[in-house]
Amino acid sequence: PLMEIRSIADDVRARGHAHSATVILLRSEAATAETAARLEVAEGTAIAHSVLIHHEDSVPILLEDRLVRLDSAPHYLAQDFTRITPHDYLMQAAPMPDGEHVVEAVLAEPWEREHLKIGRHEPCLLIHRRTWAAGRLVSVARLLFPGSRYRIGGRFTSRPAPG
Repeated sequence: PLMEIRSIADDVRARGHAHSATVILLRSEAATAETAARLEVAEGTAIAHSVLIHHEDSVPILLEDRLVRLDSAPHYLAQDFTRITPHDYLMQAAPMPDGEHVVEAVLAEPWEREHLKIGRHEPCLLIHRRTWAAGRLVSVARLLFPGSRYRIGGRFTSRPAPG
């Protein structure tokens, strides 16, 4: 659901399917001016950068491109993200009660299409996610879903205004 911060592995398993992940990138980087602004750190600060492809029954359904503040999750780079999702690790290291999602429809970049095994004109859902713990930004992520392989939904209740 769009209004919750959930693990893709939990979503896949809830549908009765097998989740797996491939790690494309996992490294420490010095924050550039752009990434420093996105993560609210000083330029040059060491940050973690990961790129994973999540699969549902071996079909790529999500490209996760994430930046993480290492002062909030110091062991992020030591994780085996084929066994635990970044979400699950971050929920242990810095439980994130606050988050923000911004959704847009996009076409994937060539390198993203290659990893997701989609065509040039396949529409994708892109979720920009930011998460905070204890009032401090912990992580920013680009979550890219091929439109034909994933959908987002939720249920809500409308309550009449007190009157």
